[in-house]
Amino acid sequence: MPFGGELGIRSGEIWAYRQRTTHPLQRAFILNPGHSYDASIRIRLIDNRDVAELWTARAKLPCKWAYVEDYLLKHPDVPREYPPPSEPEDRDMASYRMSFSANELRAVIHDEVSKALGVQKIAYTRTEEAIATGVSVSMIDTAVKRNELIANYAGTKPLFLADELRRWVSTLPEDPWRIIYR
Repeated sequence: MPFGGELGIRSGEIWAYRQRTTHPLQRAFILNPGHSYDASIRIRLIDNRDVAELWTARAKLPCKWAYVEDYLLKHPDVPREYPPPSEPEDRDMASYRMSFSANELRAVIHDEVSKALGVQKIAYTRTEEAIATGVSVSMIDTAVKRNELIANYAGTKPLFLADELRRWVSTLPEDPWRIIYR
């Protein structure tokens, strides 16, 4: 599977990019979503041809571009003056020059072959699990130590079943944990 995992940002997708809180959202084509949740993401701004490529934090990509209207309804503080798409959403993104490492190309090919054969992933490594759930590897390790997340082992390598990951994510609190200082 391409970097980004089932639940994360994936290469080839179009996401909303927010440079600063005073700037409107822009369309961004994902070139490289990174290897982990905390990694920088390489993007290309679609409506700004002056910027070839840039690296950004995951926090600056609030939602997929297809869901931008829902995001704007929930966040009235975001400026609404984003440029209308100059071309249809489904335009051919192959016109952009994209560079990938050999490992990234292998991952893309593996994902496409798996999709064509109908193969679904049933177990994840620590890194893949962190990417798929959107948390850090250290948080995964902590959950395993606390017996909140159960790992199966292939020798000494921990593997996490997809159903176990869904169960664990569903047990996480709905509200963010906040430290109250008095």
